[in-house]
Amino acid sequence: MNHANSLRSTIAAALMLHTLLYTLNSVAQPASDPQPIRLSGTLNLSAEGYGISGANPRYPSSIARAILQANVTLFDQIQLPFQLFLSTQQLALQQPFNQFGVSPKFFDGKLTLHAGYFALQLSELTFGDARILGGGIETDLGTFRVSALYGETRTALQADTTQNFFGQYQRRAFAAKIGAGQLNAFHIALNIMYAVDDSNSIRALTTTLPPSENLAASLAFGFPITDRIDVSGEIGASLFSNDIRSPKIDDFNLPIFTTRFSTQLDGAATVSINTRPIDDLTIGLNGRWIGPGYVSLGYVQLQNDLFDLTLSPSMRLFSGNLLLRGSFGMRKSNLRSNRLANSSRTIANFSATAQISPSIGLDAQYSNYGIRTAPRNDTLRIENVAQSLVLSPRFQFTLFEAPANLFVSYSLQDVNDQSILGGAINRNTTHTLLASWSQSFQSPLTLATTLLYNNASVGGTNISILSLTETAGYSFLEDRLSMSLTGGINIVNSSGSDTQLTGNLSASYSFGAYGTLSLNLSANAYNSTTTAPTFREFQGILQYTIGLQ
Repeated sequence: MNHANSLRSTIAAALMLHTLLYTLNSVAQPASDPQPIRLSGTLNLSAEGYGISGANPRYPSSIARAILQANVTLFDQIQLPFQLFLSTQQLALQQPFNQFGVSPKFFDGKLTLHAGYFALQLSELTFGDARILGGGIETDLGTFRVSALYGETRTALQADTTQNFFGQYQRRAFAAKIGAGQLNAFHIALNIMYAVDDSNSIRALTTTLPPSENLAASLAFGFPITDRIDVSGEIGASLFSNDIRSPKIDDFNLPIFTTRFSTQLDGAATVSINTRPIDDLTIGLNGRWIGPGYVSLGYVQLQNDLFDLTLSPSMRLFSGNLLLRGSFGMRKSNLRSNRLANSSRTIANFSATAQISPSIGLDAQYSNYGIRTAPRNDTLRIENVAQSLVLSPRFQFTLFEAPANLFVSYSLQDVNDQSILGGAINRNTTHTLLASWSQSFQSPLTLATTLLYNNASVGGTNISILSLTETAGYSFLEDRLSMSLTGGINIVNSSGSDTQLTGNLSASYSFGAYGTLSLNLSANAYNSTTTAPTFREFQGILQYTIGLQ
């Protein structure tokens, strides 16, 4: 009952929001002269239903969403971009989905303010992908830049042992950046980030990760050596307390950070050198060293204890009709030899894109990835090599006096495990062949056929999948109404032979400036002759999208 009321409330709120925005948009429609208010963006309203028999559900039975991405412009000078996410689905162990953020811009973008939920990257080593609930400011005066933010980067969640979840503390963070210089010339920036957990925000269990405190600072820089060589990089240091409940060290304290017996200090550095010896050749050299104790809570997960070195050349030939790219690198860990085993990784990527003629093209890609550990006990050694190859010719031609496209792709994936324990049975090889043909006609009819064959050998077991899909599309009412029907069959062979039938019906109608209404219905019937379940499932999605201009 509560779920149904929540669903109705969200739909009602979304419809009221749409009415309000449409009214504002109508009032703010510009004439020939600038208007004090202009609204732009998109509003998406959707409702989904799902049902299944014979197996556990993969999706909720019903869910409604409203997503608004809009920008309000005042007097052609002040921009107020904001986002709003509403959903009837909210799990107790997830971060809140219903989020609102506004980021107004002033003075032709020289000043930006943030409020609510937003994301802001300051540097590679201090603050990056952590989404924050709070406030922030950005200024860009060309040769001088200042950014600052403060807020909550992690919500407090109580433990739920029935879900194998042990709780997490609320985390608040402050970060700032001061930079000077032109970004395409010499420039420098000082970055700082401070984050601390609230140890009183939850009732902790003995298995709850302890509350922590972190202070990270860095100096980022960049400068050209010549017209064809640029250098950029960042040098940082980090203080991190694994448990703020541990005893303090009174002899050494910083104004905003308390040193404790659980505190660790480490550094990190990155450097990038890009050169262009000739107009059609670029070469990049990137290095990264992050100490094993370097931590920045401004990132959801920042890998440490690594040394990376990557060489990335790129070349264009034959007037741009042939593009060659490569990436060759290595990574080492256990930088201070304080772990039981060293590990090293190598990676090589090569890709080529060729436009042989106006109607024929070819894409090719090869990658090789290897990892090796060297423990003191050689029996525990891990060594494996993974490689993949993809070849994809493509053709464009005219058939039935209308455009046609043919795409073929073959891929090979091979993983060779040469570890002492279990390596002999962990050889995995997969072959995939894909062919796709799409055909247009002079009438508003389109046809698309896809054939897929996949054969995988996993630990001595062979699995093959053969899939055939056909899609027909047609447009009515001067392309305002479009419909498509898709049918497919999948045959899965392993210890037995399973069959899967799929169907999809979609329709959309355009109301012009009043938006687009679409409906998608899909059905899936899986018939199993093995231990896999036989099931039937159905899903329907009703969606309305309007552009605000």
